[in-house]
Amino acid sequence: MPVHHCQACQKDTAHKAIMRRTVNHSDSTLQSFQQIVSQLLSGSGYYKLERQLYCRVCNKQNQSVATNIGQQASPA
Repeated sequence: MPVHHCQACQKDTAHKAIMRRTVNHSDSTLQSFQQIVSQLLSGSGYYKLERQLYCRVCNKQNQSVATNIGQQASPA
């Protein structure tokens, strides 16, 4: 279990990692349909997921760590 600094508790605590779907802000229905078809044909997963960390003591999401993880995981 990862240990990170919790802003709410103000101390280093264990955090649980949860995979959640990313929010898709697609403006075009055609674009989202094309993405789904492309994902199905390429064999990748249907839903895009991101890792979110929650403090085991206060159950608050660790915003700074969650955003840093998302930035590290995205290709440059």
